[in-house]
Amino acid sequence: MYAYEAKKGTFAHLDLRCNKECDKQPDQKCLVCGQPLTLGWTIFHGEAECVYCGCPYTVYHYDEKGNLISKIPEVNVPSELLPKYREAWEKAETFSQFQQIARKITDEYRKKRESEG
Repeated sequence: MYAYEAKKGTFAHLDLRCNKECDKQPDQKCLVCGQPLTLGWTIFHGEAECVYCGCPYTVYHYDEKGNLISKIPEVNVPSELLPKYREAWEKAETFSQFQQIARKITDEYRKKRESEG
C-alpha cells in the first residue's frame, strides 16, 4: 500500500504493522498537518513519522516488564512546540522547507531549555 505525499511529491510505502493502531481509529488526524494519521517507520525503534509532514510518533509502547502493549500512537513533539509546527506547516510550500523550519524551532527550544537549567 502506498500514500501520496503531496509536499514531498513522492509516494511512501506503508508498513501495515506501523499503522495497525491508526487503523483502529480511522478518524485520528496528525497533530501537525491535520491529515489522516498515516505513518512510515523512522530509523528509531518503535518510532514512525507522519507520511505527509514528518511529525514523529511513538508507535511501540511497552509495559514495565518490557512486553509490547497495544496503544494509540503518541506524538513525539513537546506540546508547546505543536502550535509552532502547525504554523510552519501552513507556511511551508514543500516538505523539505517545513523540515528546515521545524529543525530551527526545535533547535531554539533545546537552547532555551539548556539555558534554563
